[in-house]
Amino acid sequence: MNRVRVVLLILSFCQGIFANTFYRDIIEDVSVLESEPLTIPTTVAELPGNVSNPSFSKAKRILQQKIYEPSGRTVYCGCEFYTEDTKLKVKHDDCGFAPLKPGGTDRDKKVEWEHVVPASHLGKHREDLKKIWEEGHPECVTGSGKVYKGRQCLEKVSIEFKLMQADMYNLYPAIGSVNGYRSDRQMGEIPGEEYIFGTCDAEFAKGVFEPRDEFRGDVARTYLYMESAYPGLYAVPEEIRDLLNEWNQKDPVDVFECSRQRKIFDEQGNRNPILSPLCESVMHSESLTETPVLTGIEALPPRFHSLELNP
Repeated sequence: MNRVRVVLLILSFCQGIFANTFYRDIIEDVSVLESEPLTIPTTVAELPGNVSNPSFSKAKRILQQKIYEPSGRTVYCGCEFYTEDTKLKVKHDDCGFAPLKPGGTDRDKKVEWEHVVPASHLGKHREDLKKIWEEGHPECVTGSGKVYKGRQCLEKVSIEFKLMQADMYNLYPAIGSVNGYRSDRQMGEIPGEEYIFGTCDAEFAKGVFEPRDEFRGDVARTYLYMESAYPGLYAVPEEIRDLLNEWNQKDPVDVFECSRQRKIFDEQGNRNPILSPLCESVMHSESLTETPVLTGIEALPPRFHSLELNP
């Protein structure tokens, strides 16, 4: 029996080494790519979406430091979060959140940046990107010869995917465990009211996620934005289009959503064609002191200062 235990311990140790080596190689490959100057094809640079920042890591830093204040609320549970030692931590006292597992996990306590339109949906909409996600690419090989695919592979070989993934209009603060459990479930409505994270109004079913009422309009307008910003690269699934239009009507745009849009515009450089016309009237009616939302191509700031464009 002791010999069996020793063998199992050795096998477990070896698996840990090989796994760590594999993922370290992937991270090193991607990090090298992010540090190199990127050449953006003209066809990509002309997209109405994000063409100023292909780094997901940089987008997360900007969101934490410039878009959101040192404190705020998570999108799916409405829990307050705050900054501690440069990390965003979640307060559970006033939002009804309870860990799924007894004692909780580290992800219950921290904020993660959630793709409302999941990264896998962005990576699998167009056939060529879907093939890379599912089958890989000749360039997706680590220094030690390991082959990889999925999101890490697309991050390496597709500038289009990198730009979509880093688009801050699609990124929101969420409790890490809720973000993980949502995964890439599609938005929808689920019969009944069955919560799994305490009384947090986030509902899950097979392949479906239903957000709380107060965030449904934001969700709808984010989906519609991603479709308008990346024509040919992403489109709203027809089976949820009517539902998103309904959510958009029932939960109209508010001051916070417009303020967030204004800040992202300043940092990312591209206008949100879904929010901008809606926010003009909201900003004026609330008599906000900040600069009104700019509209029209002539109002856009320089968007390509960090990119080298092909003629």
